[in-house]
Amino acid sequence: MDALNLHDKKLQQTLATRKQTIHTNQKLLKAVELNDLAQTKKYIETNATLHTLSGLALRAYNEEHEGLLHIAVKLNHIEIVEYLLSIGCSANIKTRRARSPLHYSTYKNVSPSIIESLLLANADTENQDDDNASALIWACYLGNLAALKILLKHKADPKIKDRFEFNSLDWAAYEAQIDVVIFLMDLNIYSTEEVHIAYENAIEAGHSELVEIMRNKM
Repeated sequence: MDALNLHDKKLQQTLATRKQTIHTNQKLLKAVELNDLAQTKKYIETNATLHTLSGLALRAYNEEHEGLLHIAVKLNHIEIVEYLLSIGCSANIKTRRARSPLHYSTYKNVSPSIIESLLLANADTENQDDDNASALIWACYLGNLAALKILLKHKADPKIKDRFEFNSLDWAAYEAQIDVVIFLMDLNIYSTEEVHIAYENAIEAGHSELVEIMRNKM
């Protein structure tokens, strides 16, 4: 009977500790969302564990299984990104849809310095999401020329294709990202056939201005 009571007591203590940890993790999450670096450090230095979690362990905090680094990146919280990387948060953590922080860093609201920080922390430019899209493809799809240039400088592959058989130039053409298309075409890295396919994508999408520009550059 005493052994049973001891077991129950230990179980209650474990549940209480787990509940406290979840509560602290929720506070940590809110601190990151609010760009509060001091509070972020405070919770991490106490009993928070959220910064160490990945995959299914994150489902209690958001449906997409986004880690703290994903959230800090997409909200453009530069100091928090740098802090999280400094304490060992992985630059290659993935969401439920296999998206890395580097994918999120291609959003136009995100500072190029965040991309550089992720790459210095060994973010893999070849990581592909569940559509097989790389961060470079995202940058071209979104028309983020600054992100595109940084990723190419770090040897990202502009010819990777996603599950739709589109590469970076294809998506830039389909989305009428004119500056990106011009930049990529001027690099002369795509074959005549690859450029023609992108050109046809622009025609299919009805981007007459871009079609004329591409025709004159072909």
